[in-house]
Amino acid sequence: MKQMRNRALYILFFLVFTSKTVLGQEGIKFGVLFEPTIIWLHSDVSDVIPENPRLGFNFGMQLDYYFAQNYAFATGLSLFNTGGTLNHANGITRFRVKGGNVAIAPNSKIQYNVQYAKIPVALKFKTHRIGRMVYSANMGFSPMVRTTAKAIFEDDNKEKYNKVNVNNEINL
Repeated sequence: MKQMRNRALYILFFLVFTSKTVLGQEGIKFGVLFEPTIIWLHSDVSDVIPENPRLGFNFGMQLDYYFAQNYAFATGLSLFNTGGTLNHANGITRFRVKGGNVAIAPNSKIQYNVQYAKIPVALKFKTHRIGRMVYSANMGFSPMVRTTAKAIFEDDNKEKYNKVNVNNEINL
């Protein structure tokens, strides 16, 4: 986890310090993004009940390369922090954590904290000014790769687990 954060910080500093040369070039725009989000989890298992929504955020860098006046290729790198709480009505007999399996008692709540690295790839289009408005569209996709997954929960013996690595429980 610490190594991934350090790598992300190195990339962030590299992009910030190289942005001075990038900003001077015509057709290239560099920016920083911060997107607050409201997140809730849902399960396809009937005895797993989602709890309250949670506030998450996405932050990172973005780069737009304008290959024509109103058309750009957009990409970047960001870290998306998400998660939520699930109530397991029937419990879990084998909850996979690093180092083995743990039994979870019925009606136990598990709080998940998951972080993904996002690398968006998109095309941006915008119109010329129409009255006082400029209309735009951003079409593409944002593949994500899970970087960390942590959970906070109690096992069936009421032993508290805090920020336990649950990468085995959450798909990549």
